[in-house]
Amino acid sequence: MAAVNFKYWNDCVDPQDLEAMWRDPGVKEEWLNVGETMGSKVHLSRDPDGQPYLTQTEMKAVAGIIVRRHFVSQIDSEMLCAIAELESGRQPLATVQQEI
Repeated sequence: MAAVNFKYWNDCVDPQDLEAMWRDPGVKEEWLNVGETMGSKVHLSRDPDGQPYLTQTEMKAVAGIIVRRHFVSQIDSEMLCAIAELESGRQPLATVQQEI
């Protein structure tokens, strides 16, 4: 199965979530420091092999957005972030491949 390979955050997240990412002070600082500009497409970070990955700052922001948007109960976004990082290897839209 071929991996999904996105180049921009805009291609793989809801516009409201992208706005929420820009409102996160850590993400905003990180993105501005690498030359991203609000209102333009935001590049996904790349590992040394050129594969997209999520920085720790981005991962924490995504976890917080998920918790606020989709869970009524008190779920710790730090725990969600840790689980997602372990399971995905920081790969955007990582999926579990089942062995047959």
